[in-house]
Amino acid sequence: MHVNFLQDRRFLRCKNGFMREDGHREEAPGPDGPRSRNALRDDARFFTSGCMTGEERVDCLTATFRKHRYALHAHETFVIGAITSGCGTLWLQGTRHRASPGDLTLLNPEDVHDGTPHDDTGYSYRVTYPSAPLVRRLAAEITGHEVQPHFRCRVIRDPAAATRLVAAHLALETSGWSLGTEEALLLAYACCLERHAEGFRPEAPRGREQQRVSRVKSMLEDQATSSDVCLADLAGEVGVSRFHLIRMFRNEAGTTPHAYLVGRRIEAAKRRLRRGEAPVAVASATGFADQAHLTRVFKARVGVTPGAYRDGVSK
Repeated sequence: MHVNFLQDRRFLRCKNGFMREDGHREEAPGPDGPRSRNALRDDARFFTSGCMTGEERVDCLTATFRKHRYALHAHETFVIGAITSGCGTLWLQGTRHRASPGDLTLLNPEDVHDGTPHDDTGYSYRVTYPSAPLVRRLAAEITGHEVQPHFRCRVIRDPAAATRLVAAHLALETSGWSLGTEEALLLAYACCLERHAEGFRPEAPRGREQQRVSRVKSMLEDQATSSDVCLADLAGEVGVSRFHLIRMFRNEAGTTPHAYLVGRRIEAAKRRLRRGEAPVAVASATGFADQAHLTRVFKARVGVTPGAYRDGVSK
């Protein structure tokens, strides 16, 4: 239930408590007449993740606000976000908080708050709205037992966790749902919970890690060129949670399941390029979204583009 405590008719309620004035952008006139089209313009966009657990999705917002001021409101969901530029302020628990780049905003369900720019330059932020049941299930995966997550500090300085959350959010916005973006969002949430939720203790490592990791490696190699690989299937095959799968895989293999999968795809691409195949055909045959995706990932790992590699090694 979203609560508007001001009862101001200029503000509208929507699914996640995102309230804006009548929905129209405004241009504030300057002393010499109307300002440029981009001056003081607010910009916001909602999008949704894929299925984080079961059929449940996570709504996401990316926004830049220079004029917009949220009315007092609350969310049924958690609110896990980070400031990316500028400075915003929010009132909650009787105190006005400031949030800048490197700060996390970690609100529990029904935390009453507002949100305003600190000054005329405004602020930009990225935020997610995971439901309470979803966060509880994730917490159980991490700790190995039922737990009721609760954040002590709602605005906290943690540049490492903020960077991880922003990267996962941006990947979801630009690339959509995949093994890689699911893994990134899961690890970002786990980082926030482990560092800042009350009484949070990760589950102790289990035995038979090496055998489980070997099995997962085999599955990833078999599905290297498939675009339909998900953490839940991999974790279910070896009898662990998704979070435990990522942690044990990284401990044993030195990398995450997604990074390992990308490595297998790169090796498959190399074999085809050595045979003289065109990069566009190689991309579609080895599990990459398109040639641009292949080029970006290939150069990051090999040092040259697929075309340059093919020209240098093909016979």
